[in-house]
Amino acid sequence: MRKGLLALLSFLSLSPLPRAPTGELRVAVRDSLTGYGLPGALQIQGSSGETRTFAIREWEQLRLSTIGGRWRISASSPGHAVLETQFEISPGDSLPITLWLDPQTPPQVLQPQVRAALAVSGYATLHGYVTDASTGRPLEQVRVAARSSSAITDRNGYFVIRIPISPPGIDELPESADVQLDRLGYGTLILKRTLLSEGETHLIVELEPGAGTTERDNSHKLATAAEVMQDSQLPPEVTGLSTSAPVWQPRTIDSESALAQVIAPPDSIRVGEACSCTSCSSISVMSLETYVRRGLKDEWIASWTPHSLRAGAIAYRSYGTYYVYHPLRTNYDICNTTCCQVNSPGTNGRTDSAVGYTTGILLERNGEVFRAEYSAENNNFGCGGTGCSNASCLCGDGNAGSPGAGWPCVGESFDSGHACSGHGRGMCQWGTQRAALQGQLWSWIEDHYYNANGNPEGLRAAFVTSPLDIVDAYPDPAVVSAGDTLAINYSAFNYAELSHNQVLLGATLYSEDTGYISDSANDAEVMLNPGSNDLARWFTVPDPTPPGSYDLLVGLWIDVDEDFAITDADLPLVSYTFSGAVTVQ
Repeated sequence: MRKGLLALLSFLSLSPLPRAPTGELRVAVRDSLTGYGLPGALQIQGSSGETRTFAIREWEQLRLSTIGGRWRISASSPGHAVLETQFEISPGDSLPITLWLDPQTPPQVLQPQVRAALAVSGYATLHGYVTDASTGRPLEQVRVAARSSSAITDRNGYFVIRIPISPPGIDELPESADVQLDRLGYGTLILKRTLLSEGETHLIVELEPGAGTTERDNSHKLATAAEVMQDSQLPPEVTGLSTSAPVWQPRTIDSESALAQVIAPPDSIRVGEACSCTSCSSISVMSLETYVRRGLKDEWIASWTPHSLRAGAIAYRSYGTYYVYHPLRTNYDICNTTCCQVNSPGTNGRTDSAVGYTTGILLERNGEVFRAEYSAENNNFGCGGTGCSNASCLCGDGNAGSPGAGWPCVGESFDSGHACSGHGRGMCQWGTQRAALQGQLWSWIEDHYYNANGNPEGLRAAFVTSPLDIVDAYPDPAVVSAGDTLAINYSAFNYAELSHNQVLLGATLYSEDTGYISDSANDAEVMLNPGSNDLARWFTVPDPTPPGSYDLLVGLWIDVDEDFAITDADLPLVSYTFSGAVTVQ
C-alpha cells in the first residue's frame, strides 16, 4: 500500500522548452493546531501567468517536478484559511515544504474555555497531538511520559499529562523535564529539557516510523548555553540577506492620521527549518499570527505577566516581519534557530492571549518595519563574562544599552545587579517581566525599550504601528440641539489576521469659538473583526452647547489598562477630523 502520493506531477508542459531542466517541490499540507495532514487543493502559478491546480488527498504529500523559476503557491482545504506563498526553483533543487493552514474553528479540546480549564495552579499541563511524520495521520496508543506522569494518546492522537511543579523565584526559570514518546512500530522520541511553565502548553509532535531512540534538545531559548545566547540574533551583515524580491511587498496605508502609521502586516512567513544557524534545509510556511503564537512561548516565559508577554509579542512579530520584507535566503525569510528566532509547533494559552491582544501591531522606524532586536539580560553589569557579547557595555549598572551598536543607554533601576546575558541590544526580556511586576503596562515597556521613553535617539526611535484604520465616519442626525443624543457611525478596517476585541471608539466635537466637547461616558469598547467593520457609538451634546458648526473628531484606541474607558494609559492608534460634520441649532 502507498504511504504517500509518489506519482511525479510534471510542469514541463508549462514551458515553451519541453526539455528544460527541472527541480522538485515536496509539499505537505498540515493543520496548524493538530498537525494533521489535510485534503484540499494546491494551485501553482508561474511567473509568466500559467496556472495549474492539483488535488491533495488526506494523509498524502505531493512531489512536483517543476521547471526553474518563480512559483506562486496557494493552498486551500475545507474549513481552513487559504495560505499563499512563493518559491524560486533552480534546476536540481529538491525543496521540502510544509504548509500550515489555520482552521476556521479550533478542535473542541483547543477551545479557549477548555484550555483555560486545563491550567491548574501548581501544575504544568502538557497536552497536544502526536502524528506520523510522513503522513500527518494521528497516532493512537502513543505513551507520553514526563517524570512520574504519563498518558496514552486517543484515536485522535491527543493526550494530556499534568506534572506537579514548584513555582520559580522572580529571577528563576521554571523547571524542565524530559518528555518521552513511545509507540510500537515507531522510534522513541525524547524531548530533552522541555520547559514546565505553570498552566497549559499545547504541543504538536511527529514520530518517525522505525526503531531506535532520537533525543531532541527542547531547551527554552533563555535556558540555552551561554555561548548560544551571546550569538543569538546575528545582525544582517553577518547572516547575508538575500537580494531576492520578498514574497509580500510592504503595504503602508495612506493616512492623514497624526498618530500611529497604519501598516497592513504580511499574510504569511516562510520559516527555515532543520537549520545550522541560518543555513536551513527545509521550509515551513504559516500565517504571521500563527508564527507569533508558536514562537512567543519559545522566546519569552509563558508564565510571565500578561504585560511582559504583550510587549514581547510586538517585538517578536516586528522582528519576524522585517525578514519577510528582507528575506534571509531566496526561499525562506527567517531561520528557526537562536541566530534568528526560535519557533516550534504548538502554543500556550497565556502567550496566545498576548498575541491575540496585540494582533497585527508592529514597530516601524523611518516608515519601515523595524528589526526589533531583544536579548535576555541587557543590564550593563558583569560585561565581558561568558554569555555576554555586548561589545559596547558602557552604560553602567542599572542601565541597558549598547551605544556602539546604535542603542543608546536607557535607565532601568529594576535590572540593577543582574549580569548581562546575550547581545545587549534592544529590548531586555527579563526586564519586561521586572517592569511589569512593578506595574508598568505593555505600552510603557514598548516605548521604554524602542523609543527611550519618548526621547527617540539612534535605534531607540521606533514607533508602534496600527493594523486598524477608520475609512469613514458620519453623525446621525447631523443637525441636533443642545442636550440631544446622536449616533456616530464608523466604517473601520482591521488589517490584522485576528479580531481586536479591546478597541475604544473615541469622539469629540470642536469649534474654534467653543473648543473641544467630549462625551467620555459614551466612549465604547468594541470588537473589530478582520476586514471591514461597521460600528456606532452614542454622543450626547451637553446642555448648554452654543449653536454653530462643529468638526467631528473620531479615533481608535487600544484599551491598554483594560478599564473600558479612554485614559492617558491607553494607546491612541488613528484619529481623523471631519470638518463641519455636526450642526448644533
